[in-house]
Amino acid sequence: MSDPSQTVLVVATVAIAAVSATTIAKGWRKRIEKRPTTTMPDAIEERLARIENAVDVIAVEVERISEAQRFSARLDAERETRRVANPAAPAREARVVTPH
Repeated sequence: MSDPSQTVLVVATVAIAAVSATTIAKGWRKRIEKRPTTTMPDAIEERLARIENAVDVIAVEVERISEAQRFSARLDAERETRRVANPAAPAREARVVTPH
């Protein structure tokens, strides 16, 4: 860039680009700041709280069902083991209290 007019042209272009970028950024910031903050109405919050509570209750019940299933499977496995270990013994089932 030996020519002074080229230097002036480059400096002017950079200055115009900087001013344009700054103006666009300010406009963008104002637009973002003007956006209304959305808050959920109380009815929606209450409904979500009820749904959350229902999901928690369902999770507890599913855990109880799976616990009962594991217990039942363990009892069946023990009965089968006793039957295979002593086939000559009479098949007498003892009463079992389930964990509920």
